[in-house]
Amino acid sequence: MGQDRRVWKGLASFLQLSYLILIPVVLCTLLGKWLESKWDTGGILIVIFILLGIAGGLRNLYMWSIAQVRMSQKEEQRRGFDEGDQNHVR
Repeated sequence: MGQDRRVWKGLASFLQLSYLILIPVVLCTLLGKWLESKWDTGGILIVIFILLGIAGGLRNLYMWSIAQVRMSQKEEQRRGFDEGDQNHVR
């Protein structure tokens, strides 16, 4: 039962990460295409907005990673595992 739960949890994390990166890229690309149709700048707006979407996705990934590390640290503290506690054997 525990193995199944880890598989589902891993799949959920993978999908969440995919959406954290994919949504900003797609939205910025669509915005770039729309602005490009309005102003016809030779495609530079699409490139700029794709790069902005990638930067936004990477920021989301970074923030998610920090939140996961903090949750992991809280869980370790809750269970009594501390990095400084070298005598504790599981």
